[in-house]
Amino acid sequence: MKGLGLVGPVLVCAVAIVAVARAEARVVAGAPPGPPTGYKLQERLPIPVLSPAGIETRQLAAGRRYILRVTGTFFEGVGFYGPGYGDAEYGFYKTGQVIDRCRNGVDLGAGINDMNVSPGHVKKPRWGAYHASHVYSRAFTGTGTRLRIDYHDCAYPDNRPARQWQGTGRLTLWIYAAS
Repeated sequence: MKGLGLVGPVLVCAVAIVAVARAEARVVAGAPPGPPTGYKLQERLPIPVLSPAGIETRQLAAGRRYILRVTGTFFEGVGFYGPGYGDAEYGFYKTGQVIDRCRNGVDLGAGINDMNVSPGHVKKPRWGAYHASHVYSRAFTGTGTRLRIDYHDCAYPDNRPARQWQGTGRLTLWIYAAS
């Protein structure tokens, strides 16, 4: 990395992001993802999509590096473009349409430590560009606390977690800890 001016935590973060991208490329849709290089699976949680209640992880050690990965999909109900499905960040349809917000402005997707599902609120984190594999990852440094993950939606009653897009599996959070 000589000449890039990257040192300390920035270099570690850049290396983690490259490792995440390589690991995502190896994930087969619907199959449990393997850990990114240098990480081991710590916890796996189904993401609740029937209400904004969410679920908590185990405590994540302060200063320890983690990869948070969300895989899978669920049936979101019938929207403007017909029957739709949701993943970590987007709603998508058989017609090829991909949306990031409900018509009322709710930012769709899995939120981490962000329970605000009000229209216009921008959910955290942003999981990146749409992936047809429905696999999204983020590097994270533990703070010594638990994480709360929930799904941000504008119409929970029509969600069907047991119904997924072809070959993707249920919406799930995978937490990998640096080895």
